Formats: sequence, C-alpha cells, structure tokens
Amino acid sequence: GLKLLEASRSLYTLTLQLEEYRLQQLRYTGKSPQQAFSPSEEDRRQAVRFLSGKNLSGSLTEQLNTIGILGEDRNALILFLALASHKSANPFSVLCLAKSGIGKSYILQKLSECMPDGSFSFHSRISANALYYFDSGDINGKVLFVEDLEWTTQMLQPLATLQTQGRLVNTRATKDKDGMLHSTTFEVVARLCLIACAYSDKNFEELGLPFLCLHLNHSPAQDLAVMEYQKKCRAGQIRTEDIARAQHLLKCVIASLQNISVVNPYATLINLPQDIAYPRKSLLLLLNFIEAITFFFQYQRERLTDTDAGEIFIRTHPQDIEMAFALLKNTLFRRADELSTSVRGFYKWLTEYLQQAKTTQFTALDIRKTKPIHP
Repeated sequence: GLKLLEASRSLYTLTLQLEEYRLQQLRYTGKSPQQAFSPSEEDRRQAVRFLSGKNLSGSLTEQLNTIGILGEDRNALILFLALASHKSANPFSVLCLAKSGIGKSYILQKLSECMPDGSFSFHSRISANALYYFDSGDINGKVLFVEDLEWTTQMLQPLATLQTQGRLVNTRATKDKDGMLHSTTFEVVARLCLIACAYSDKNFEELGLPFLCLHLNHSPAQDLAVMEYQKKCRAGQIRTEDIARAQHLLKCVIASLQNISVVNPYATLINLPQDIAYPRKSLLLLLNFIEAITFFFQYQRERLTDTDAGEIFIRTHPQDIEMAFALLKNTLFRRADELSTSVRGFYKWLTEYLQQAKTTQFTALDIRKTKPIHP
C-alpha cells in the first residue's frame, strides 16, 4: 500500500548511503590497518615513574639529547610538550622556522620516532586544497607533521581555521551524471596538533597565525655540535640500543598521559606587554601553552572533582606559568620587537663587534670583511 514516490525516495536514500560506504571502503584499499600503541604494565609503570620525577624537564631534555636532538634544548622541550598536548582538549601547534640545511626535517623525523603508532600523520607536503578533503578519522586527536609548509594563503588559512574552530567546511560546485551543477559540501572535523616546518625568510609572524613560530638554532656552535654527533654515529660511538630505549620510553610516556581537563585559576592575573603584536592571539597561545605544561605534569598535580558536573580536573601550578614564560621568552614575546628575528640577531652581533673594536663608526665593507653577509 506504499506510494511509489515514497518507496522510490527511500530506495534512493539507501542507495546514496551504500555508495558513500563503498567510496569509504575504496579509499582505504591497499592501506594496512595501523594498530594503536599499547605499552606493557612494566613500561607503563616506568613511564608514570618518569612523569612523577622531580626534575621532569631535565630528564626529558636528557632523553631528547640521547635520541639525537642536540643544541636545541629549549626548542625541543617546547616541541615535545606540544606533541604531548595532542591528547588534551586544546592541542598546541608549533611552526619551526629556519633556512635550508639547518635540519628542520631531521628534528621532525626524530620527534615522530618518539610518537606511539597511530597517534600521528606524517606528510612531506600538503597541497593548498588537500586539507579540505581529509578524512576526519585520519587526523582527529593526532599530530600532523608537515615537512614543508607552503607559503600560500590557501594553505595557511584552512590550517588556522581548523586549529581555532576545530572544523573545516568547504562547499563547491560539482556535476551530476546528467551534467547539472549542484553544490556539494565537504566537512572535516578534527582536533589536532600541527608541527610544521617552513623557510624562515618568509615572515609568518606578521600573519598572526594561531601557531607558535619557533626559530631553530643555526649558530656556529650548533653546527659543531651536530657535526660532532654525526662523526660519533659513523664511528660507532653512539649506541643504537640507547637511542631505541629512549625512543621507547618517550612513546610510553605519551601513551600514559590521560585526557584530563585543566583549569588555570591564575589566568586572570596574566598580562602581556602593551606593545606586543596581535595581543589576542598571543595571549591565547600563552594560555594554551601553560595548559599544555600542566597537562604534561598531570601526575604531579592534585586531581580535583567538580561537584556540579562530577568531572575530574587538575589545576595549573604557578611553576607551570613560570616555566611557560621562561620557554617562550625568545619566541612568543619576540612579537613585541619592531625588528625581525634575523635583523635583531645581526644588530646584537653588530653591537658586540663595535664594543670589541672600541668604535662607534663602521662601513659596509668593514662588516663584510668580518662577517660573511650578503651585500
């Protein structure tokens, strides 16, 4: 007794759902299922013991040095805290800036080796519109590594939107089988941590992106430290067993972190310099980073219960705020400087050079004779 139109509409809806299911299956054809990392009970006990240690930041820096990240203690600490925040409600994202040959990809590779399987997605490059067609399950609650971030607004804007709003909605015109145009909406819902690399000469800081711009160390001392480590690796003086042990420990540490809410009762007392650029986003970055530190130190913070909602949470300790200010002193608060990072570094070198030369006058030729620099 059904009407033909109603039966046709029901069958048409069922057909659309079946076709969508088939497309989902075809998308994963050829991909091996990635199993989640599950540490043993002994590994979990060691990880909890590590997270409960008094000098947690020092122990973490020691492990990062063991796996081969040298001379970047402050930056490596910031990056690892950002990686661990992918399990929290507000993941923290970092953009690593450096010129070619400094080792941006090397740091990303080393950090990805410390991540549990199934908790990250590694990409050498992502095109401008590819992010709109990601499957939400592939990146939601994970770390997104991008080795080379394109300098295009089409690429940066969707990343910024996804980071701040947690969703991307793209509507475009498509043709059906009859050639008729109609609108199709693609939606990506994800809460992710972005760790990307980009060329430093392109001024990302002026865009006011919701990412922390981190300038990597490219000093001569850093070059010597990295080259010395490379020679020791070739000479067999660096034991691969120690590296694998440190990597496994850091994997267990991240896997042992629990998704727990963080409350910062001191947030209303935190203020930024008045002349800092993009104060709204800078303050949000600072508060999110403080929350990331508290989240990582969760085994050293008292667990409280919200009597109204029944939710368990931890409170930010003043030490977390002090640590955030110490780590972000040369990164986030650099935005209050009228000079760029490279110009500020040259100005500092020039000041020291004039003090050593005991003069206040110089020419461009004098500088080029002392420091290799472009005319």
